[in-house]
Amino acid sequence: MTDKKMKKTEYNAKLMSDLLLAAKGPRRTSLEFCQQSGISPSSFSRYANGLKKRPCPVELLKKIAEYADPASQVTLEQLLAANGDHEAYDYDSRPQLTKNETIGILTTALLFNRYECHYPEDVKPIDIMGLTYSPSWCININAVDGCSQQRWDFIFWQQLTDLATEAERFIRQLLVLVAIVHLGYPSFDKLTFVFSSTSLYTEILERTKNLHLDFLASFLLIDPAGKAIIEEHPVASTIKNDPLCILPTDTLFSQTENSLLSVDEKNILRPVHPATLIGGNYHAE
Repeated sequence: MTDKKMKKTEYNAKLMSDLLLAAKGPRRTSLEFCQQSGISPSSFSRYANGLKKRPCPVELLKKIAEYADPASQVTLEQLLAANGDHEAYDYDSRPQLTKNETIGILTTALLFNRYECHYPEDVKPIDIMGLTYSPSWCININAVDGCSQQRWDFIFWQQLTDLATEAERFIRQLLVLVAIVHLGYPSFDKLTFVFSSTSLYTEILERTKNLHLDFLASFLLIDPAGKAIIEEHPVASTIKNDPLCILPTDTLFSQTENSLLSVDEKNILRPVHPATLIGGNYHAE
């Protein structure tokens, strides 16, 4: 029996670059194309410039084919051929941030902006009536309300399977968490889910667009290749007239380059250009 893997060709970085640039077309900038297709600008740039030597995630190729300039005649079949027919590369070989890398991205920026913070002691999983809650990481910090120490929990979401299945898994986990909160647990002041897959992040935003929670929560997107914060999306909250209340989604801010993370007075994570950090101090633009 012939192993399918033996039929795969080598990844062709030059051909992939040519196809991506053709798909973008002459009338759109790379950023415009990425915004329309929901692709990470930094990932597109690396593949389009031939800097990546490993196959491209198939989910990215599907979006490129879908939003390709019609005049380019770029097809998914052509992209897969340039990718070496690595169809299984969609999720199980995607670069993932380690827990320590994610924590480093968050804490470096928070500390750089002189927020007072420390790790909570002895944070254990909560098991109540068969439901379990265990954050990936949490911190006590005055960034939540700008004054007192508040507990901010993070769940680092690792994608384990295909987009549709993973989105369903996330929704189930979110419903379990909502149930736990309604039972009086846990005791966080803000909860943020951290994603490294643009397609999954976009899918979750679509599925939760009509969701309203009675606690403060948000979704955060990080580019795992560039180790850069892309944006944070606050989930609509039923909390009114509360200093911890997250403002509407029109306060979102996108960033395509490597950046540090700050938390502004509106309780939204925002990237900060290193160029705006002068002499070790943060200077607002």
